[in-house]
Amino acid sequence: MSAAALEALEEAERAFNAAMVSNDPAQIAACITQDWVLVTPERGPIPAQAILSAIGSGVLSHDTMTKTTHHVHLLGNVATVTGRGQNTGMFRGEPISADEWITDVYHREGNRWRCVLTHLTPVCSPLEIAPIQDKIIPLLAGGTLMENHEPFLREAIALSKSALENGGEPFGSVLVKDGEVILRAENSVFSGHDMTNHAEMNLVKLAAQHYDAAFLADCTLYTSTEPCAMCSGAIYWSGIGRMVFACSETRLGEIAGIGLNVPSRAVLQTGARIVTVVGPTNLEEEAAKVHQEFWPKHLGKA
Repeated sequence: MSAAALEALEEAERAFNAAMVSNDPAQIAACITQDWVLVTPERGPIPAQAILSAIGSGVLSHDTMTKTTHHVHLLGNVATVTGRGQNTGMFRGEPISADEWITDVYHREGNRWRCVLTHLTPVCSPLEIAPIQDKIIPLLAGGTLMENHEPFLREAIALSKSALENGGEPFGSVLVKDGEVILRAENSVFSGHDMTNHAEMNLVKLAAQHYDAAFLADCTLYTSTEPCAMCSGAIYWSGIGRMVFACSETRLGEIAGIGLNVPSRAVLQTGARIVTVVGPTNLEEEAAKVHQEFWPKHLGKA
């Protein structure tokens, strides 16, 4: 690699870091392509619009951002720059910090390099990551190491059984704020004579009657089974900040063979607002049992 090419890439890195610290979406957008993606080991790909919107609204901001380059690879008009980076900032009014291995993938457009993908890997172990980061992204696919989701998911599963006993379909949800359940809801499609009365929809409607979006941003919706596309949209528009589910839509499909089969992440990741999604968890089979008892009989397959 020529010295000129290396210097151009290093300048692109410096400009990208400076743009992030500026907290100016337009300046950041100038350093990345329209289809730029941030990839985390916890949530996977996050589209550019979600990050730019969070920064533009003031939900996310950066005070410092540095990166020490360890490896650069050039292949035609594509280059990768890997290094160790540290950053500090604020998320929803609380301080955050990170120490990560960062790989930026750049594409050369004329004489300018623009980033098309950024991949993050924490340097420290999950147990050492500041608890505030749990509010941004879960540390594991099945949850975080910072907290125990099981009590709330088990309550949601209990509500799914209650819904069945009350003549509904087996789905239940709870809303949690600061470690306490503040609202509960279960499926009532039959008793309410409304096929949109899913547990999550009922909970979102109930939450809207009691709380504003600013309050709900710090709440977690726990649900026995992954929300459908309709309920995922409702969760997004409600302002709820995080959703945790036990049983996946895929597992439900294996049992019931019906439904839209649209992953909740596919719906929520298209929005400008970030909604953290955790699931399925280690309670998936526990949550699936009530479906195994209900759907074969309900659909006449047993």
